[in-house]
Amino acid sequence: QGLVETAFGRVELNTNGRIVLPSDVSLTSGVGGELILRAPQIDLAGDIRLPGGTLTVQPVIPTTAPISPELATVTERVIVRSDAVLSTAGAWVNTASADGSFVGAPLPSVRRSADGSSTRAIDGGDITIQIDEREFETRLERGAVLDVGGGASIDSRRRISGGSGGTL
Repeated sequence: QGLVETAFGRVELNTNGRIVLPSDVSLTSGVGGELILRAPQIDLAGDIRLPGGTLTVQPVIPTTAPISPELATVTERVIVRSDAVLSTAGAWVNTASADGSFVGAPLPSVRRSADGSSTRAIDGGDITIQIDEREFETRLERGAVLDVGGGASIDSRRRISGGSGGTL
């Protein structure tokens, strides 16, 4: 069956201000991790890598006065910069050594959640940019990467299994 991982898998960030991920910052989770970002404006220039996981980017209208007054009138609510990488792509799992041990760093082949469900490491996850208000705008700059592709695994008998792609 391979390595199985169980861990906390969900982080939700809600703010009445701006969420900014600079280009020199990288957020990475284990297999099947989930990240939810909710704010009046979300500006992503760095990397978010959640193998087989779920990324939700959701601009919201603040329920109280926003931290920065200009956020009350801005229409460009989600910005994905040209050097950003948003990835829920499946992982590459290599157990091709003669004894079936991992080649490179061990990676769980499955993640089990508290509810008993499981996520295969090689399957791509989901990226959702959820725009609920008509006046909200999203900017995806040329060069930005949104990746939900499937990964693969190779076993000690050199059999390759492909993962399923995710949803964008």
